[in-house]
Amino acid sequence: MARTITGLPPKAHHGMDNPTVPRLLVFELRLVGDAVMSLSFIRAAQARFEVHVCCSSAAEAIFRMVLPAECVHSWNPPWHAGPRSRFSPLDALRAIRAVVRCLAGLGASHAVCAWCDPRIGLLMGLTGASTRIGFACHHDNFYGRHLPWRRRQLIIARAMEGIAHLAFMRPLLTQRLFRRKFAQHHVEDWRQVAAALDLELDTTRPTLSRSVTRRDSLPIENSLPSSAKRPRIVIHPGASEAQKRWPLKHFVELGHALSKRYDVSFIEPPELTLDTMIRNHFPVISVDSLAELTDHLWEVDALIGNDAGVGHLADAVGKPVIAIFISSDPEHFAPNSSRERVISFDGACDVRPCFGRCTKRALLCFAPLTYEAVSTRVMAKLERLFA
Repeated sequence: MARTITGLPPKAHHGMDNPTVPRLLVFELRLVGDAVMSLSFIRAAQARFEVHVCCSSAAEAIFRMVLPAECVHSWNPPWHAGPRSRFSPLDALRAIRAVVRCLAGLGASHAVCAWCDPRIGLLMGLTGASTRIGFACHHDNFYGRHLPWRRRQLIIARAMEGIAHLAFMRPLLTQRLFRRKFAQHHVEDWRQVAAALDLELDTTRPTLSRSVTRRDSLPIENSLPSSAKRPRIVIHPGASEAQKRWPLKHFVELGHALSKRYDVSFIEPPELTLDTMIRNHFPVISVDSLAELTDHLWEVDALIGNDAGVGHLADAVGKPVIAIFISSDPEHFAPNSSRERVISFDGACDVRPCFGRCTKRALLCFAPLTYEAVSTRVMAKLERLFA
């Protein structure tokens, strides 16, 4: 289990190897997919900065693929513990004090974030960064703004931003960004952050190279099937939230249908158990780390899955992804290079897309995603890929 910043002593940083290179502190405290979407920015920033990242422990392995271990600082804020978590303002202040104690020692001159979150703005200021770039607390910067509970959060965020401004006698952000359009992809948010630093993002090539992820060999028992004539398709049926998971039985049925033309394997996600009925018919890839999973993704020709971090990881190594979006918004969060391959149905729920929680008594967004409707689209997209 990854160690977090909380409870650790501050790291000593007695100057940089090259004092002429400024330090940049990047805040990306969400999950694996969000971390992957920041990698094109990380790559661009490395040309001018010594880049450090403050990330969640879930995403730590992603950043360790592209940055030295001493430049990756994991921390799990209490407010990201889940919708049912309860923490007091005092708990939040203690958590912030712990992370600031560590990060202030970096001496970063610049700090950035691609989310609209005044708590991160507060962290930026407390760490001593003189240049602080992020998205202002504004209606057009706020994901899920149509949901009542998200509108309440925006009011609280604006109040927090104003109080912090008065308390510190300076704005949380030295450069406030506003999204060019609300329905823009999250990678485009990072492009705006890059532009504020006079950097240019290159999203035309994979963000992870084989040289930084590939190990010498794969475990024989988990090897993917190989055929000189048949494309290798891997299915990942998991996702972090239940409302993002197309039913497992549908994925299994789809696997059987595809196996007539493709070599099909499954990746076992941590939130689902793939029983012997699946293992008797398909190779199942079980991994212990994101690095090992990335090794396997190099060996496939395409991935089919839900709105999940694994789809973004496959996209980062240059593999085509067919992603099934149920409750969330593909315009914001689709795997970047495979946006045109997303399968999504509108109209079943009047509050879709959701953001982190369902406010209905039942998951209405599942209604259009019958096996027949989804499998027909999947097969058509595979036909175009491997024609």
